[in-house]
Order: sequence, then structure tokens, then C-alpha cells
Amino acid sequence: MVTLRALIESIVLRPDPAAFRRAVEAAGFLKPGAPVTDAEVVDYFGHFYEYLQEDHASTLDHEFASENVRRVFDATGPYREIMRYANVPRAFVVVQRINLGLFAVLASLGATANWRRLAEELWPWVQGPPSTPLGELEHEWRARHAR
Repeated sequence: MVTLRALIESIVLRPDPAAFRRAVEAAGFLKPGAPVTDAEVVDYFGHFYEYLQEDHASTLDHEFASENVRRVFDATGPYREIMRYANVPRAFVVVQRINLGLFAVLASLGATANWRRLAEELWPWVQGPPSTPLGELEHEWRARHAR
């Protein structure tokens, strides 16, 4: 949880390229001290958080889902240099595969939402307000049962 929080804090909530790079390295996604700039780290790894960075409704589409797959598996594309130093740590392999599949399904559905508000509602350290009718129902249920 600490690792995910550091990633999210430094790329979504309070963007700071140097802090994001440190979080990416600490998580094991990038070899520490790799000869790439902080901007390159943000450009490559930050893509996975783009849909969370804006506070408005957006649609997850096939282009976004496909780009996620390319960034993980295509070592011949435009990111081949940074990929020489990138890795999916063992603790994140299953999460990464779930995310890739989830993005594919959401893209197929043309899912549209304010992903930022949904995420802030779910991130326990942010405790954002409910952003959907289901979120409101859960909030009410939790309020009734928190004793």
C-alpha cells in the first residue's frame, strides 16, 4: 500500500517528477540510477495514470488500452531505451495483468466516468466523497454500521 500511495501521490495528487521517479525506482519498476531523465520516466510510466490526472469524465478507449499493452511488452517501439531498465516487479505481476485486462474490458464497453473522483473515493488515505449513486449508497451504509 505504501508503494502504491507514493506512486499515486507523486503522479496524480501532487505531481512531482523527481518524487515519481524515486517511487518508481523504490517499487522496482525502474533500475535505480538508470540513465534516463525524470521527464522520460514520467512520459513512460505516467501514462498508466493519465486517466486519473484530470478531474472530469473521460472514456477509456481501445487506444489507451492498447498503449498500456505496448508499454509493457513492446521493446522495439519508441520506449525501447527506458524499457532496458524497466521491470514489472514480482509483487505487481498479477496486478499488472488484471489492469491490462480491465482496461481492455472497459475500452470494449466504452466506459465513461470521472475516474479521478472514483479513485479518490476508493483510496483510503484520500477518503474522497462519494461520486456515484453506488458510492453514495455505500457511504450511507458505512455511516449506519460504523459503531
